[in-house]
Amino acid sequence: MSFIEVEQSIEKAGWAMPDLHSHPHYELYFLEKGERSFYIDSTLYLVKENTAVLVQPYLMHKTEGGPFSRINVDFSDDIFDDQERVMLSELSKIMVFPLKPANGAAIRQILLAMLSAWENPNKLDKTAVTLCVKSLLGCLYLFRSTVNEVEKVSVNGRIKPQTLKIIRYINENYRNKLTISALAKEFNLSESCLSKTFKRETGYNVGEFILNARINEAKRLLSSKLSVNKIADELGFSSANYFGLIFKQKVGISPLMYKQWLNT
Repeated sequence: MSFIEVEQSIEKAGWAMPDLHSHPHYELYFLEKGERSFYIDSTLYLVKENTAVLVQPYLMHKTEGGPFSRINVDFSDDIFDDQERVMLSELSKIMVFPLKPANGAAIRQILLAMLSAWENPNKLDKTAVTLCVKSLLGCLYLFRSTVNEVEKVSVNGRIKPQTLKIIRYINENYRNKLTISALAKEFNLSESCLSKTFKRETGYNVGEFILNARINEAKRLLSSKLSVNKIADELGFSSANYFGLIFKQKVGISPLMYKQWLNT
């Protein structure tokens, strides 16, 4: 089912998203004003005014920082034809687009037009909004060779480089039997130090983060033709029943219902 949603957020005080999250659709994030630390997958970027960020489905992310204004467009990829999906795939490899002022202004004007249409939706406007999403991606594709180099956060922000390395390791190995003991040995840390630091910087216990990584991948796999039993086995759950129990606790519905929802 085709999906598009447009919304603007203005925060006059510093604000941080409480949790890492993901979703089954694309997100185009445009920062109008301010500066944000933007965590995507296993990297922390310093995102400044006039920057667009394209977040792929099921990619864990969050932002934090001071006062800001941003416009978000969430959309499913079924609004595109095959050639447009190729373009979307190429843009997803770049992900963060620090734009020149004139290019950022062009993106912002399209977004503002979409916001205006979204306030008084009708059938014709929905068609126009779909064309606007395609225009946004077309502009980013044309601008891609002129984007400025994005700055990766080293010591700024709450999540430090060592913890980002641990997150990257978890994201690459969550299908295996990961334990705090094994992670501590891998990174030459005590279990206590690893646990406390990880919790302080990410807001998650290590075990909880590993489980969330598995559930996040389960969401992606449920959009495929794989059975619930096969997904449970691939992600290292002891049984399909246990997988279903944990998935429902985390997501609110069973894996089968989630799979059906994705196909509606």
